[in-house]
Amino acid sequence: PNGGRVAWSEKVLDKQGQESLGTIFVADLPGGKSRRVTAAQDGKPHREWGAAFSPDGRTIAFLSDAAARGQLQIWLAPAAGGAARQLTRIKGQLDHLLWSSDATAIAFLFVEGSAQETGALVAYKPDSGVVQEAFEEQRIAVADAKSGQVRSVSPADMYVYDYDWSPDGATFAAEAVKGSG
Repeated sequence: PNGGRVAWSEKVLDKQGQESLGTIFVADLPGGKSRRVTAAQDGKPHREWGAAFSPDGRTIAFLSDAAARGQLQIWLAPAAGGAARQLTRIKGQLDHLLWSSDATAIAFLFVEGSAQETGALVAYKPDSGVVQEAFEEQRIAVADAKSGQVRSVSPADMYVYDYDWSPDGATFAAEAVKGSG
């Protein structure tokens, strides 16, 4: 937030020469040496991306599947370096982290219970077996930055594509459509 650090995600090679699923780095500016920010403790590649600085720049929120392969969760790590801590323990697809202006909450796009990745460029899995009337709606959810308690805040009948906090952190502006998107 103050221009003193930068964070980014990139794909890197693991020890076996295989491409990682995503790695986050942070560096002090200008010219600081980059260091990895990760939730992983097993040395294996994990999906990690979506770094978002807290308003004071001290903490980085990011997505990682280090706790369970294929299930992203929100993790928090000190921007200056140190161990990450898992904030959420939920099931579904998470994306697009945004801190509230007072740093008490982190909003994100959430498809509760879904194993299907979201995004315009992700192929949707074809229906098979009994086809049901179950819609997977991407909603705005908010996690308390201390407890990790999650609550959905956008209407249940809306699919949210993009959103942002209001400057005072009291409401959201969103692009959405009724139904499953």
